[in-house]
Amino acid sequence: MAETATDQRRYPGAGGLVLTVAVFALFLFSARTFADSDTLWHIAAGNWILDHRAVPHTDPFAFTTAGLDWTPHEWLAEVAFALAWRAGGFTFVVLLVGAAAAGAFWMMARLLERWVAPLPAYVLLLLTLLCLAPAMLARPHVLALPVMVAWTGALVAAREREGAPSLWLTPLMCLWANLHGGFLSGLVLAAALAGEAVLGAPAGQRARVLRGWAVFGLLSLLAATLTPHGIAGLLFPVRMMALDSKRRIDEWAAPNFQSFEPMEIILLGALGLGLLRGVRLPPVRVLIFLGLVHSALSHTRFQLQLAVVGFLVLAPSLGPYLWPAHWPVRRAGNRRAEAGVLVALLLALALARMAEPAHWPDGPNAPWRALAQLPPALRTQPVLNEYHLGGVLIFSGIRPFIDSRADLYRDAFLAEYVDIVNARPERVRAALARWGIAWTFLEPGAPLVAWFDAQPDWRRVYADGFAVIHAKRDALPGG
Repeated sequence: MAETATDQRRYPGAGGLVLTVAVFALFLFSARTFADSDTLWHIAAGNWILDHRAVPHTDPFAFTTAGLDWTPHEWLAEVAFALAWRAGGFTFVVLLVGAAAAGAFWMMARLLERWVAPLPAYVLLLLTLLCLAPAMLARPHVLALPVMVAWTGALVAAREREGAPSLWLTPLMCLWANLHGGFLSGLVLAAALAGEAVLGAPAGQRARVLRGWAVFGLLSLLAATLTPHGIAGLLFPVRMMALDSKRRIDEWAAPNFQSFEPMEIILLGALGLGLLRGVRLPPVRVLIFLGLVHSALSHTRFQLQLAVVGFLVLAPSLGPYLWPAHWPVRRAGNRRAEAGVLVALLLALALARMAEPAHWPDGPNAPWRALAQLPPALRTQPVLNEYHLGGVLIFSGIRPFIDSRADLYRDAFLAEYVDIVNARPERVRAALARWGIAWTFLEPGAPLVAWFDAQPDWRRVYADGFAVIHAKRDALPGG
C-alpha cells in the first residue's frame, strides 16, 4: 500500500538520521562523556547491588554517613552501568549511554516529523542537541532520556486523537521511576494534559474523558511506587528540590546568560514566532511550556527537559506556523533503506570505539595518578576530600568524607563542609578531631591546601596539577 504524506512523517528523513548518528558519535568519542565523576560512584553502586543481590537502604560507602538512610533512586541505571562496566569497561559504558541518547533522538525525530515539516523538525532537533551538550555525561538521566521521549510523545499523541493514553503505557512510568528521579515531571505532564482534555471536551462527554484520564493517572502513580523504595521513592524528587544546599551544585545553579546558553535561542525563537507570526497555541500547552521555562531558568539541568518535552508538547499546534501549508514538502523515500543505513553507521561507530577502547583520563574529577601514589597504609584511614572527588574514591574502594549525593548528606552537613573547605580553623580542627582524619585529597587551589601546608604535624605526600595529598605524620610509616 502506498504511503500517504502523513504516514511518511512518521519516519525520520536524512536530517534525523544525521543528527542521530552525530549524537551517538559524540557520546562515544567526546571527552565530555567522562566529565563528571558521579559516573564512578554510580558504577560502584551498581556493583554493590549486583554483588549483594539487593538494593541498599543505608549508605555503604562514606564513613561519615555509615548506617544513615539512603534512597538510591537510580538503582536500575546503576545496575545497567555496572553490567556495562563488567562487560567491557568504560568502552561499554559509553556505548550504553550513546545508544540511549541516539535512540531518544531517533524517536524524537519520528514524533516531530509526524506534526512538523522536515526542515523545522531538524532545527528543533538541532536545538535539542545543543541543550543536550551540557548534560552529555555518562549518567542516569541519559538512560532515562528515551523513556522521557516515549512517554511525552505517547501523551501528546493521545491528545491529538482525543482519547486517553493506553494503559499499556503505565509500565513505562515504572521503568522511569527506577531509572531516574525525573519521572515526577512525567506525572505532572500527564495531569496537565488530562486537564486540557477535560476542559476541551464537550460538556456531555467530560465525565467519560475524566474517567479515562483518571484511571490512567492513578495507574501511572501506582506504577511510580513500584520501586525498592515505595512511597519514599515517589517523594524523593520533592525532598531533593527542597534541599537548600543544592544551589551550591553546578547543575542545580541558574544558567549564566553572560555566556552562550542554548535556551536563549529557544526563548528568542518563541518570542519571535509570537511577534512575527502571531502564533496562537492552546492555553494549557502554553502553561506547560512556561513551567518548563521556569524550571530551566531556575536550574541549568532542566534545559534539556525544556527542549525535549517543550518541543514535543508544542509540535502539533506549532507545525502550521513553522511551515505554511502552501509551501511544498519533500518527504523521505524508502524508510527501510534509511533504517539500514542508520544501523550500519551506528554499528561502524561502535566497532571503531571497541577497536580503540575508551579510558577515563587523569583529570580534575578523577586524579588517578595521585591516587596511585597514595601510601597503602592510608587507604583504610579516614580522609578529608573535596566534594567532587568522592566518586573516584568510592570507585577505588576508599570510603570518602563526602561525595556528590547531596540528598544523603543534607543541608546541615553540607553547610558544615563548606566552612571546612573554606579553611575556617575552628571548623577544620573540629572535623579532624571528630572523624580522626588521617589524610586529605584536595584540589591544588583549595584554601585548605595552604592551611595543611602550614601545620607542623601534617606533611604534603603528593601533588600534581589535579590533586594534593596531605597526611598526618603519625599516620605514615616511620612518621
